[in-house]
Amino acid sequence: MTQRLERDDVLGGRFRLVEPLAEDPLLAVWRAEDLELSRDVIVKVLAPRWMDDPEMVERFRFEALAAAQLVHENVASTFDVEHTDGALYTVSERVPGPSVAQLRDAGPLPAMGVAAVGQQAAAGLATAHAHDLVHRAICPENLVVARDGRLCIIDFGSVQPLAGGVMDLPEPVFPEPGISDYWPPERLAGREVDDRGDVYSLGLVLWELLTGAAESGSVEDPGPVRRVLASLPGVDIPAQRLREVLTRATAEDPADRPRAAELADDLVAITGIRPQERLEQILEELDVAAG
Repeated sequence: MTQRLERDDVLGGRFRLVEPLAEDPLLAVWRAEDLELSRDVIVKVLAPRWMDDPEMVERFRFEALAAAQLVHENVASTFDVEHTDGALYTVSERVPGPSVAQLRDAGPLPAMGVAAVGQQAAAGLATAHAHDLVHRAICPENLVVARDGRLCIIDFGSVQPLAGGVMDLPEPVFPEPGISDYWPPERLAGREVDDRGDVYSLGLVLWELLTGAAESGSVEDPGPVRRVLASLPGVDIPAQRLREVLTRATAEDPADRPRAAELADDLVAITGIRPQERLEQILEELDVAAG
C-alpha cells in the first residue's frame, strides 16, 4: 500500500482505520476496528518510504515481537505484526482511558493514587525486565489508565534488549518530543543504561503526579527531580513513606535505586492489594475524559 492511508481503509481485509491518532516521518498511528472480533485496536503502520530499508523494517519488527512477549495486565497487549497489502503494521490493545499526563494536569493526585499508578507501572516494568527488555521511553504520555483503574504501559518503540546493561544504541530516528525530559542522568551523560533507568523515569513521573508539576527545561540539567520540587516552594509532600520510596527510585546513582519488582512491592505496602480500585475512584472524582 503506497498511497496515503485514509479513514475506512481496511488493512489485511480485517482492520478498518477509524481515526488517525499520530503521524511522523516514521509511522502513522490509527485507532482501528478489528472487523473479525468487533473490538477497537491500535494500528501502527510503517511509512512506505521505509519499506525498502532493511534496518528500519527490522527495528519495527523487533518492537512488535518484543512487546508481544509481555503478557501482563499492566502492559498493553500486542496482538500481531502483519505485512499485507504492501504495508507493514502492528496491531495492539487500545486502552480507552486518560494518559497519566492528563491525570497530572488535573492533579495533583493524592498520595494513595500516586502509589497506585506507580505500583501498576512498576509491575508492568518488572515483567519487561524479566524478559530482558528495557522500555526506555517511560513518560506520562506512555502510561494510560482504563476506566476500571487498570494502568497500561504503551509504546515500546524505544525498547532495547538487556544483556548486562543496555548500551545507548542509536536513538529513535524520530523521537517523541518530551521523552528525553524523563531520561535518567546516566543516559543524559552517555553512560551505560540498564533496567534501573526505567525505574528512574517512572519515579520522576510519580513525583510530578504528587506535586502536580510538569518537568520542563533543558535535557542537560542533571537534576530534573530537584527542578520539579524546587518549582513548588513550600509544597507539603504527603505520605512520608511515599516520599522515601520515590527518593530512592530517583537516586542519581543507579546502584541506589530499587529494581522495578522491588519498587512495586514497596508501593503495594502503601496502597494495599487493590490499586485499580483506588484509581477507579480517583478517575471518577477528577472526571478526566477517556482517550
